[in-house]
Amino acid sequence: MTSCDGRIHFTGARKGEIRGFVWEGYDGYAIEIKQSVWRSQVGEPKREKSKGTIPVIAQLKLFLERHRILSGNPLQGFIFRNPLGNPFNLDVLAREVIRPALEAEEIPWYGWHAFRRGLATNLHRLGVSDKVIQQILRHANVTTTINIYVKMVTRDAEEAMKRLESKCSLVVPQTVPQLGVRLTRIGSNNGGHECA
Repeated sequence: MTSCDGRIHFTGARKGEIRGFVWEGYDGYAIEIKQSVWRSQVGEPKREKSKGTIPVIAQLKLFLERHRILSGNPLQGFIFRNPLGNPFNLDVLAREVIRPALEAEEIPWYGWHAFRRGLATNLHRLGVSDKVIQQILRHANVTTTINIYVKMVTRDAEEAMKRLESKCSLVVPQTVPQLGVRLTRIGSNNGGHECA
């Protein structure tokens, strides 16, 4: 089920939307979000704004084409389905395959939704605009995208401060110039402070 893992990372889709992916909604260039699957119920996506199209990058296309071949080249039906043709249970995949593999490497599992947050964070770090990230994740509000999904990485903060330092060094001298002004003590009226 390698394609399932790769697809999740590159789409930023919700777990129920992933389960609802159908071959009829995939053209090699985009995946259309038309439905969502919760437990065994097929229904509408979370919100009207959640319906949409997700662009397919080359790595995702390769994963999906490989998965299609291994699945017998279907033209319709669920992309990720069990032997009965029903939507694949991603919780079973996580419990039986993903979590044991991660635990063996002492890597924590943060759940399926972490893929959406990871995509938002990575796109943000690449300089993609907040509105574009909102569109890819299909959020109703850009504030949700930025405040909840984009995670700050310590390295980002360090790099931001280094960029600020670099910009400031163009304007602010790095050493204190000696102006030849001597300090004088001002009388006792002001508490003996020194002034230039």
